[in-house]
Amino acid sequence: MSSFLHSPTQFNSVQNALNNLLLDKNNGSYHLPYKLKKYFPECYDKSNVTKGLSEINDFMNTIRNLSVLCVNLQYKEKDNCNMINLDADIETEYKYLITNSKSIIKLNNIDLLKALQSINYQIETEHLEQLRALTPIEKASMYILTELTNSIALHIVSNTDEYNKSKGWSL
Repeated sequence: MSSFLHSPTQFNSVQNALNNLLLDKNNGSYHLPYKLKKYFPECYDKSNVTKGLSEINDFMNTIRNLSVLCVNLQYKEKDNCNMINLDADIETEYKYLITNSKSIIKLNNIDLLKALQSINYQIETEHLEQLRALTPIEKASMYILTELTNSIALHIVSNTDEYNKSKGWSL
């Protein structure tokens, strides 16, 4: 499968949209799933916005790092590079993603869903797992990424007229 590293704008826009969504800046229309409460306790109960933003930032930085690692490892054999160059490339690309934080595009929920799906699609952990096991934070972040994507998809669908008129809940 072909993979690519997303731009800083992609990651920044997702982080900004998650900040707004998880910290309830969308008039309470989205509710963080309870199963993610242990990963985002401050976002879940909204008692401390600064800590909530920090939780989202930490999650997104882990996703940025995983993305850089996995895309580079996928192509290391193809490009015939040595590990010293690979480590330098990974460090340079991660710093680029972290330091270019100003470019943001406002995302609606459907844009956010598609952006999360694309990020998830690009992170193929098997190349990393051939070298080492995922850390607990990396495992948790991949779980969070999947669960957030699924819950946002459900949120979008459940706010449609067709869903609201459906009799499928109790036939």
